[in-house]
Amino acid sequence: MNIDVLDGVVKDFPSMGVCFYFKKESINLHVHIIGYGNEDYHNGDCEILYSVYVIYPVKGFSSSIRIDSDVPLLGVDDIEIGVICIPDKESSSVFSSFTNPMIICLILEYSLLLDGSGDNDLFLDKIDFSPSNEYLLSFGCVLIERQFSNDYECKYKNSSAIWGGFTHTDLREAYKVSVQKISVIDGINIPTSEHELKLSESIFSSNSFDRFLKKYHLLELLYDYLCIAKLRTIDNGLMDYRNIMGDYSKEDIVNIKKIFSLYIDDVEGLCKVILDSTSYKPIMTSIFQIHSKDSNPLKNDGNWSKFWAAVEAGKLNSTDFKNKDYKFSGHDFKVTVLEILAYWVYRIRCSIAHNKIGEFLFSPSDEAFIVEFAEKIIDIVSAQIFSNLELKALLDKSKKIELFLNQS
Repeated sequence: MNIDVLDGVVKDFPSMGVCFYFKKESINLHVHIIGYGNEDYHNGDCEILYSVYVIYPVKGFSSSIRIDSDVPLLGVDDIEIGVICIPDKESSSVFSSFTNPMIICLILEYSLLLDGSGDNDLFLDKIDFSPSNEYLLSFGCVLIERQFSNDYECKYKNSSAIWGGFTHTDLREAYKVSVQKISVIDGINIPTSEHELKLSESIFSSNSFDRFLKKYHLLELLYDYLCIAKLRTIDNGLMDYRNIMGDYSKEDIVNIKKIFSLYIDDVEGLCKVILDSTSYKPIMTSIFQIHSKDSNPLKNDGNWSKFWAAVEAGKLNSTDFKNKDYKFSGHDFKVTVLEILAYWVYRIRCSIAHNKIGEFLFSPSDEAFIVEFAEKIIDIVSAQIFSNLELKALLDKSKKIELFLNQS
């Protein structure tokens, strides 16, 4: 909404029997609604209905809300203090069916086209608001009666997401990267409809933090499904059962490390992402070391320093790992890298999901790290795990047994 360019604008709709006068007062835009009792109001023979509202643009509505008409907004004493206009972004409506709040929202939408350099009344007059025209309304607002605006501003506006399912606060624009080409990956097997749903939800996420969590859920969903598949395909009775249940853990970090070690074969692509992410060392140090947990494979500061020495020298590979200056673990290179990445993926997940003392707290400005590093890691990880032939064979065998049992 462009407040300045609408200041002083008058828009008359004779066929609708209404006129709108916009006036900027302090930092808010007020709209004076002048309604006429009949269509002959230009002759002076009419009843004039007059009301003044303060306009509060709505930046977003909960996806659970579907409203077919304007909604009255009630104060704490059930007195109507205003009206909420929620746009239907999926279907257009003829202008003759528009309510006064809808007309105001449409004018506010068109105000985004005004730059303040010309006659704004004239600009709006050139727009064909004929009754038979159809418009798709995408702008929503709350209109508060002027006498209640101070209470709304001071007491209710900032908490509207809780009691109303909408917000007046702009979302930070999502971090985006330019894409020059996209290559398919062969052999990826999505094991369940639940996994497919999480993948779809990740695409519709409004930001990278939520998207990362949905992608992490792919791995989380695999824990129990994998355990069931192993139990269903037992060959040696009780001993196999004990081994399977012994491997299963209630701790996510243990399960994710197990999945990484079993079903990721190639760490070269993962190491390349790490090598390309040296600019994120400060935030990675804060997440993984300053907020370190017992499951951190690089908890020892000396090993952390050697790890980054290898990364910054471009020596993160199995050959250079033999050099004492770059040997950040006493274990096998591949095993160690997968343990580190499993821990990192899990810690990023916890930092997003848990807003509490002891966890690193992400801010919107950290989206670049999620997009440029965390999502690249979890995408490569997911592609390798869900294209692993051993895992596919196990899940296929389990599904065949399930089908057989269901047919019996």
